This record gives sequence, structure tokens and C-alpha cells, in this order.
Amino acid sequence: MTYENNNYYKNENKYVIIFIESIFQINIKTCLILYILKGGNMDQRRYDEAIDALTLFSDQFFKIITKDERVTKEIIEATLDITLDIYDYKYQEDIKYLIHRGVIFDVVMTSNIGIIDLEMESGKYHSDPKRLRFYASMLDVSSSKEGVYFDKLPDIKVIFIVNGDPLNKDQQVYHIHRYIDEGLELYKDGCELIIVNGLKEDDTRLGQIIHDLHQKRSEDMYNPILKEVTAYYKESKE
Repeated sequence: MTYENNNYYKNENKYVIIFIESIFQINIKTCLILYILKGGNMDQRRYDEAIDALTLFSDQFFKIITKDERVTKEIIEATLDITLDIYDYKYQEDIKYLIHRGVIFDVVMTSNIGIIDLEMESGKYHSDPKRLRFYASMLDVSSSKEGVYFDKLPDIKVIFIVNGDPLNKDQQVYHIHRYIDEGLELYKDGCELIIVNGLKEDDTRLGQIIHDLHQKRSEDMYNPILKEVTAYYKESKE
């Protein structure tokens, strides 16, 4: 059985999901994802190349490593410069509706500062302003319960890490709020949209994490948690 009709391969007792566009020149629009399992029909060279090509900006690999909430906690704390307490943690939460458009959140958590959605965005158009608006609205709907007064809705933050600088202002982090036009006063609706410029590396905690997102090898990373989790999934022989 060839890899074209067998997308599943065994790597002992753990699974690694990967995009293989860069290895096999397959259009990402096909969403061809392989589970690499040791002993499958993929030859060792292609297996090694596929694993080596992964970075934390690889969407599917990011989905794997954020199963470990320590990774998400590191990224958010560095982005917001806070200490984060996580009360509830969900990754790949799929919100579906019978007719209307749904969404799959990469990571959603309830925390000491409200509800936070963290998204990894490597595509060119994935940080469209209306896409962020849509994610914020879906986060509101999915986190509100019938009968709860609007003033009891939790604060929400939607964080997009983008492999680029979509606003072209050379900032590391963009904080986006609603303002009242007359007087430029902040409209306090409890919603904040945040874009992280994935090209803006420096010596700060966040700048070092941004550096780590681009690395293929754990030994080239700064952050100890990202280093540990990347090494486990990419380099461990377990």
C-alpha cells in the first residue's frame, strides 16, 4: 500500500501530525496530513526529511505541541507580560452549527484575565481583520450561556501569532481595541484582539520565543519548555 492511499504510519506509541507540502510539493489546499508511524511504507529518508522540516510555525505541529498547556502559557505570558493562571484548557475545540459557519480554535482557555484564544497563523491572509472579528464573536457565543446577563460576560482576548507583519508598522505586538470616534475614548466592551509579529525577534522573552518558533532543532531554541516539547516530538526515540 502506497502513501497516497494510506495516510497512517506508526511511530511506536506516539503520533506526529505533519504538513508535507515542502517535502512532497503537495498543495496545502488539499490538506494532505500524514500520521507518521514507524514501520509504515514511507521510506526512512522521507520520514527524516518530513520531521526535520517542522517548526512551531508549522500549523499542524503547533496543534500537537499545544496539547501541553505549558507551551501556551509561556507564549501568552510573554506576549502579555503577565503571570497567567489557567483554570480550564481546551485545544482544537470544534464549534459547529447546523447552518452557520463554525470554527476550530487552536487553544481556548479560561484564566485569571478572562477567556483567551491563541491561534498560530502561517498563511498570508490568515490575519485579515474580519477573521479576527469572527473569531472574537465565536468566542463570545461559545463562552456565554443562556440567561446570563451581558454585564457578566467574561473578558476575551484573541491572539494571532502571524508569520509576518500584517500591519506593516514594525511592532512586535499589536493590541487592537474599539474606540469611540468622538473623543477617542476606549469603548470598554472587554474584547481585545492581539497580533504578534512573527518576524520581530529580539532579546526579550517574547522575542526569544519568536526566534524559537522558526527553529527546526530544539538545540537552537532559547525557551526551555519549547525546547523540551520540540525535542520530545521531533527527536525522541521513545
